[in-house]
Amino acid sequence: MTTFGAGIWAFGQIIDRYATDGYGPARTEPEMLDLAAAVDGLECLDVNVPTTLTRADLADRGLRAPARTVSTCPARPTTPSCGTSR
Repeated sequence: MTTFGAGIWAFGQIIDRYATDGYGPARTEPEMLDLAAAVDGLECLDVNVPTTLTRADLADRGLRAPARTVSTCPARPTTPSCGTSR
């Protein structure tokens, strides 16, 4: 089986300049982990920090996070550099 990784954000509500209210429903980090764990072949996640997730949270679901992305934008971006210019 081929394995791959993805950004945890792909399993949550995605907000951009075209959809400032977001695509899809808002989800908690544990809900995003559960969705990620259900994808066949997904082993690694790029996790945004700060986060409340621990290595154990990921390991319990058969995942790991070798990559971490430091988030410099607020949860609801309001500046062009964060993807929208409300």
